[in-house]
Amino acid sequence: MSTPADLRLVVPAAAAWLAAAVLIGLPAAVAIPTSLVTAAALFGLALLTLVVAARLPRTIALCRRDRTNARAPGMSVGRRRDRTTARAPGGGAWRGRAHTAASVLALSCAAGGLVAACVAAQLPARAPSELPSLLAHTLHLRLSVTSAPVPSDAAGFSGEPSFRFGATASEVTAGATHLEGRIPMLVFLRGDPAGRFAIGDGIEVIGRLVATDPGETVSYLLYVDGTPDVVERAPWFLAWANGLRESFRSSAAQLPGDGAQLVPGLAIGDVSLVGDELNDEMITSGLSHLTAVSGANCAIVVAAIMLLGGALHLSRRWRIALSLLVMVAFVVLVTSSSSVLRAAVMAAIVLVTLASGRSPKGLPALAFATIILLASDPWLARNYGLALSVLATGGLLLLTRPLQRMLSRWMPAGLSLVIAVPLAAQLACQPVLVLLSPSLSTYSVPANLLAEPAAPVATVVGLLSCLVGALVPPLAPVGAWLTWVPASWIAGVAHFFATAPGASLPWLSGAPGVGLVLLLTAAALVLLFVGPTPAHPLPSEPMPAAPVPVELPPAEPGFVRPESAEPAPARPQFAELRRRRRASGGQFFWPTWRSRRGPRAVARTVAAAVLLLAVGGYLGGVVVPPLVAPHAWPENWEIAACDIGQGDAVVVRSPARAPADAPARDLAAPRIPGGSSASARDAAARTPEAPDAAPRDRFALVDVGPDPALLERCLDRLGIERIDLLVLTHYDLDHVGGLSAVLGRVSTVLMGPPLDAHDERMVTELRDAGAEVHQARRGDTGTLGDIGWSVLWPQPDTALRGNDASVTVQFDGAFRSLFLGDLGEDAQRQLARANTLTNEDVVKVAHHGSADQSEPLYDAITAEVGVVSVGADNRYGHPTDRLLGILARAGTTGYRTDRLGMIVLAPSADGIVVWSEGQARVEGRKK
Repeated sequence: MSTPADLRLVVPAAAAWLAAAVLIGLPAAVAIPTSLVTAAALFGLALLTLVVAARLPRTIALCRRDRTNARAPGMSVGRRRDRTTARAPGGGAWRGRAHTAASVLALSCAAGGLVAACVAAQLPARAPSELPSLLAHTLHLRLSVTSAPVPSDAAGFSGEPSFRFGATASEVTAGATHLEGRIPMLVFLRGDPAGRFAIGDGIEVIGRLVATDPGETVSYLLYVDGTPDVVERAPWFLAWANGLRESFRSSAAQLPGDGAQLVPGLAIGDVSLVGDELNDEMITSGLSHLTAVSGANCAIVVAAIMLLGGALHLSRRWRIALSLLVMVAFVVLVTSSSSVLRAAVMAAIVLVTLASGRSPKGLPALAFATIILLASDPWLARNYGLALSVLATGGLLLLTRPLQRMLSRWMPAGLSLVIAVPLAAQLACQPVLVLLSPSLSTYSVPANLLAEPAAPVATVVGLLSCLVGALVPPLAPVGAWLTWVPASWIAGVAHFFATAPGASLPWLSGAPGVGLVLLLTAAALVLLFVGPTPAHPLPSEPMPAAPVPVELPPAEPGFVRPESAEPAPARPQFAELRRRRRASGGQFFWPTWRSRRGPRAVARTVAAAVLLLAVGGYLGGVVVPPLVAPHAWPENWEIAACDIGQGDAVVVRSPARAPADAPARDLAAPRIPGGSSASARDAAARTPEAPDAAPRDRFALVDVGPDPALLERCLDRLGIERIDLLVLTHYDLDHVGGLSAVLGRVSTVLMGPPLDAHDERMVTELRDAGAEVHQARRGDTGTLGDIGWSVLWPQPDTALRGNDASVTVQFDGAFRSLFLGDLGEDAQRQLARANTLTNEDVVKVAHHGSADQSEPLYDAITAEVGVVSVGADNRYGHPTDRLLGILARAGTTGYRTDRLGMIVLAPSADGIVVWSEGQARVEGRKK
């Protein structure tokens, strides 16, 4: 039988986490006094608890003695008890439980008070009170780099490559104002900073700050103008680690295939080589944790040092000291992420416990490490990496053995353990994973079963290769190749399961999704670990006979024996049943025992009902709607605005016609005044359809949004495989970032003039993928099936660039629609002067609903429907109140993708039918 888990430090760790999560979420002006009051109150409560606990033993003993002496004489059977015996039964147990409860309560209060005091102490340096008043100015800052730069799509909407990295600001200057502190920031930088600076370097930059919400890991976002100046190089140990990482990364970059991308991540946690596609596959298959250095990597390092020390006949204390030293060097090498810090602190606690001659326990070490980390940095309480690391470790410690015992009833013990490990981690982490991404990884457990055996090999070989390659450079390629073999296997497993049918199932987002996962996990654990209530034995396995009654000795003087001298009927004996249950692990059913109604049976029934209801609700509410969604919106839809986040991606559809009605003309190619037109023969050569192919719908796509995955999901829902006409209004990232989702699927492209080499590469990619690319200008016209289109902006040979040069297209089908791109107010006025714009039915609102709008333009077009393609909770405040007011005064009803999801428009006899995903509604708009 396994030893019960020691949970005494788990409650204090949870209390510390709760206190930190609440206090760091308060505004800075309120957080400091609240933290001080909370710390004082919790420390006082801890002291009071200890004082009360000191009086518990005598109080409990006296109460039990009073209850014993108050019994009726007729209720006493057996020998006389003296004073000591009267207090003994249960007294020790009561005192032990009371002391344990008091100790846990006192420790919980002390841990919460400690974290609250740390919040109050660290907040002034982390968020100086004078800094918010400087946010409108361009600032000069001195930073210490804390993480390596990685590519970023969030730095802005320019096509120029951008990067982000973590840093701590020690000095901030704005004119005569000079502030000092330790302000954590996330820095965004234009251009590739490779080779300019590394972790630990001191740099000076000029830029603008944007405050984050309270509770975020970083206090500010910093957008750098220009190039950083390196004013101080990293200390020798950080420079050593930077050199090792760079050398190993360079060796891995020379290897072929996806395995090369994983080599640095598996060895030292460096994921800078991992591309977006492989990263998505690792996440979908549930293998992304393999490239995040955590407890497994630290355990491998410590075990290797302990084994090496044993082979060298070192004493245990020397081996432990050497392990601690190597662990510090390992943390420096792999950088101090939250999961690495958790694993390192926990490993240090275990090693110190071993050095003291005591046997370490996993859960107390995990809880103690959590308290230490939260006290050192309370803002880790809202760090998803730390939460996943702690939950995964706790799940392994608590659930692995019970799951293994349960599974061993149907399979060999070794196989059951292999399955129990990833299953325990998955069960523990799923609530947080759902919060990060509202989906379920269907094949996470089998993927981990196949990939996990290769991970330790890749870690050990890769780490040795990293170290040996630095000492003997000619051996670096050999070590990288040896690491590439298991890394390629893991990449292949990720690709196989990520591309399998149903690899990722949608789930509810936010708090409802997390709550449902918690409920289902609890129900599953009840079914797994709560056995049925035992009743009577079956004949095949008889119950041991009850003990034979023994005649009682004569009563002593002063005591009265009960009137019946016959012993009470013996109750059923369940000792043998309990023994068998422990031997079988206490799981599931006893094969040869019947069950009766009781608390256990009720719990199992309720758990089974919860699971059945959840499965039915999931199938009815999540799985079925996407299958029937094409039948939910109008079949004759003409415009669909994808829910693409903060960006644009709008589809225009021309329904298929019967072959007899189809004209023999190019359905997508533009007719350019004063220039050459693509012929019907050329269009037929571009279109991957046979001349006698069945007619199909024709589709135009205006912009592709910022995220290819979101765009591909939208196109799949709409059933779109081929894009006949692609309009790229301009080159900002929120309009062209999803281009990879449609490469090879586009016939004709209209786009503005390229501005730089990045834009030229985009044009080349489109042409290489088989698309015919045209530079759009006012006067270009064409057809999309039965729908005509015309370009209204920009003017030929315009000097405008960026938003004001957005390609503006008008489609004239069942209703007339105008797509304004990101035109600003001045450009909208010029557009209105250059074109006659009246009686538009639909307008795609410019620039996601920013305030830079021309009210006369919207008054002139008198559109019935205004589509605002905008991301939820965006930091730009889109759509603005000014734009919403303009639409209202123009009589245009606005529909927002951030609130309604995908929006579908269809013509009807009464006007425009609007279907919105978020509210699953259909309403008509009079034309």
